[in-house]
Order: sequence, then C-alpha cells, then structure tokens
Amino acid sequence: MTVNMEDYLQEQYEAAVREGRLPDGGYTDEHAKQVSPMDLLSSDNYTTKDIRDARLNACKDCDRLFKPTRTCRECGCFMALKTWLKDASCPLNKW
Repeated sequence: MTVNMEDYLQEQYEAAVREGRLPDGGYTDEHAKQVSPMDLLSSDNYTTKDIRDARLNACKDCDRLFKPTRTCRECGCFMALKTWLKDASCPLNKW
C-alpha cells in the first residue's frame, strides 16, 4: 500500500484539531510561518543528528511531552519528527 505523505500529514493534523490535541484548536500564524509538516519531505530542511538528538532529549525531559505518542502538548507536533527540522523551535524556548 502506498501512502501519500501530504494526505497523511493533513489527516493527522485534522484529527489532532478534532481531538483537541492542539492549543486553541490549531497552530498560530507565527508557528505556521516557521515550519510545517511538508518541510519533512525535503532533506534540505533537516538539521544534524547531534542537534536533533539534543532537541529530542530536551523534549523527553519536558512535562509537556505526551510520552506515549511523543506529542508536544504546547504545539501539538510529533517531536520525533519536528526535532529534525532545522528551522523548528520549541514553543517553550527549551531549544
């Protein structure tokens, strides 16, 4: 089975909004300008593994991380993915 990544990410975002897993029902305009799930489709947008690991470790120590899915309760992002994006930032300024 082939999965269209754009459709999959859109479905995940819409489900998160429906289920109230995003702050105030969605991303802020400021956050949307920084990164989007579509940025994951190009390795040009990735940071180094060392930076990604440091970011993810900061998330693992944060009480706002929903550990079963590694989802941030502040921004609603899947941190195992977001931490790879070089232009991404933590909504709590932890990285």
